[in-house]
Amino acid sequence: DVAARVELTVFGSEGRTTPDAGAGILVPPKQQRIVPLASLALGETSPVVLVSATQSPVRATLQSTLTRTLVPVGVDQGGATGLPRAQQTIPAFSALGEGDEPTNTSVRVLAPSDDTTASVTVTPVGGKAVAASFRDLALTTGIPIEIDMDKLPPGRYRVDIDAGAPVVASVHAATGADAGSDFAWYGTADDIRVPSLLAVAPGPQPQLAIVNPGAQEVAAVLTDGAGAGGPREIRIPAGGSASVDLRAGELYRLDPAGGTLRANVTFSAPDAIAGY
Repeated sequence: DVAARVELTVFGSEGRTTPDAGAGILVPPKQQRIVPLASLALGETSPVVLVSATQSPVRATLQSTLTRTLVPVGVDQGGATGLPRAQQTIPAFSALGEGDEPTNTSVRVLAPSDDTTASVTVTPVGGKAVAASFRDLALTTGIPIEIDMDKLPPGRYRVDIDAGAPVVASVHAATGADAGSDFAWYGTADDIRVPSLLAVAPGPQPQLAIVNPGAQEVAAVLTDGAGAGGPREIRIPAGGSASVDLRAGELYRLDPAGGTLRANVTFSAPDAIAGY
């Protein structure tokens, strides 16, 4: 019932900036404001945006579209990525491609407050073999870096980031660059320590990826709203991950059974990918 005053801060090639277009944005109660990203970060190739609100809380989403000449090649809408911390996890993303074609994937990392170094490790969801590893990446405060992962074979992967200071991160993936292609952003996941509900949007091949960042195996319990088949126990080894097929449009309850989990839902088809 109270208006929110929002400040938009951009992290880019010149570090942290506060554009005039992002200062003192007044959002009336129960209404929304739309701000073109080009008015905040024109020319930035890898921007990261911080949304800060006073007087009242807000929810922010980023809508992005891509058109090559007159050919539409993707649309996505995503919310905030996980809060800054030294160890981050993106439970799953889809890398798609055919044969020797690049899989059009990259990971963006930002250290918002301190210079540091970071390591990025990519493993298949549910597997242990390392698919890609990037060590001792130098991060300058306020300047995002983008790491090319085009050489990944097609598949579904998890990303772990270990840094000496808090960082934020997100993965970008695309199905291709031709007409009818799609792309998606996959953010980091916050910890799940209590039974939590997850709603599965309508979409192709929905899957739940669960990561156990702890040192002990966790026997999580997944129950769907319809009660079909009863609760399912999912055993996730220490430091490991697991994948579960879901039904589109269904509501589920995930019980971490006293452990700590990180999870996301992904959708994947030859011409449509998404995740949250």
